[in-house]
Amino acid sequence: MTNLQSTMNQDHSSNLLYQLKELEIQMLNSQTTHSRNETVFRTFDYHLEKLKLIFRLFKQSIRFNWLQIQLEMDELYKLDPTLTGFIIYFDFKNAKVVNRAHISFKQYLQQQQQQQQQQQQQQQQN
Repeated sequence: MTNLQSTMNQDHSSNLLYQLKELEIQMLNSQTTHSRNETVFRTFDYHLEKLKLIFRLFKQSIRFNWLQIQLEMDELYKLDPTLTGFIIYFDFKNAKVVNRAHISFKQYLQQQQQQQQQQQQQQQQN
């Protein structure tokens, strides 16, 4: 990973943590304001616990470097923009005979579904 990308990733992470902390502060302030209403108070407690879970999940290290894989894919696509996909092998064990499962992820289908959902939402709003 280059220094610039590492810095960008850290900036993104710092910003995300900052936004989560701001949300926590606002929720705590709102909880204090509405402390007389027990149902609202407990609802804030519930959401604050979920926010703590997000903090913990965010701070956990990932099992492998997804960014490095993405950078490699970007470089390969620059070399050959006619590429329609990638074959990636994740070998987690050194073995004389490999035994790999096949995972097929069709990104284009996911993008099509997202576009359709956005169009439906826009139609509903109009």
